[in-house]
Amino acid sequence: MKIAKWTRTIFLVAGGVLFIFLTYGMYTHDQKQAYVQQHSPLVKMPIIGRYNGLGTLRAPNKIYVWHEGKEYTLLSPNRHFRSTAKADSIEVHFDAEQNIAVLPDINVKGPYFLYAVIVGLGVFMLVHALVQAKQTARPSPPASLSN
Repeated sequence: MKIAKWTRTIFLVAGGVLFIFLTYGMYTHDQKQAYVQQHSPLVKMPIIGRYNGLGTLRAPNKIYVWHEGKEYTLLSPNRHFRSTAKADSIEVHFDAEQNIAVLPDINVKGPYFLYAVIVGLGVFMLVHALVQAKQTARPSPPASLSN
């Protein structure tokens, strides 16, 4: 048993479990936002700041709003961000119990294909690590005796 093979196995198991937990966290976050958007009333909140990102998941556009002494950050796509450029306040769905504010005209739907790909990658990493661990733990066959 080599230490390098066991280290690689441990990292694969940790990475697989991490991918599965991250996917679960993304899924629950999207479900919370969808629930707030469907069941919470519209509240008018003043805009206190704006950040023009690239409009992607990695660098989103952000709108900072203020309500009852708390600041909320809303992630906005490019089209919505530009259409609210001159506004001084914005209507959002607000849930006081969960302390979440969600834009009303954004279609919050779960990217289930993305979830499936990430979970599949995590499961693949786990299975691959288990197969490697089994191969590493198994004693090597004796060398054949040939002339």
